[in-house]
Amino acid sequence: MSKLLGSLFVISAVLVATPASASPRPEPASTASTGSYCSTSLSTGQSACFETEAALQQNVSASAELDLVYLYNWYNFQGGGGYKVLTGTHACSAETSSAEYYDGNLGNDYWYPNGLNMNNSITSVQTANQCDIKFFEGTNFTGASTPYINKCSFLGGGGTGDCPAGNWNDRASSYYIS
Repeated sequence: MSKLLGSLFVISAVLVATPASASPRPEPASTASTGSYCSTSLSTGQSACFETEAALQQNVSASAELDLVYLYNWYNFQGGGGYKVLTGTHACSAETSSAEYYDGNLGNDYWYPNGLNMNNSITSVQTANQCDIKFFEGTNFTGASTPYINKCSFLGGGGTGDCPAGNWNDRASSYYIS
């Protein structure tokens, strides 16, 4: 019995002293926070969320990237329900012939670190730096789609102003930005 305990002690000591992996761990993709004001770099994939709108704006202003799109899960660009700023390294061209940035599955992107994802949850949208956004109903740019949008205060508005015809409130699953 003492031989068995001695062997277990040696094995335990070796396991404690041996690192689990010699390879470095990748950096986390997002900053831990429960805030509802978030940003995501479309160039690097890095995300961060903040408790206040002012903290989000300060972080985005301090970055070297440009604001491209503001996504809101409330109508009329209201930040009270939280929103997400998509940023990138370059402004969009005036042409919409090819996507300059894109996301094929909004179910993989989160509004907040609490797990609420962006799939079927966008209610209003504004763009910046010559960008326009085109939403698709399905993942991987499938199904019905909107024309390119510059600004829409309520995606369920059925074509008023720059908003697409039909009800696109809480319907987008993927997008192109051009």
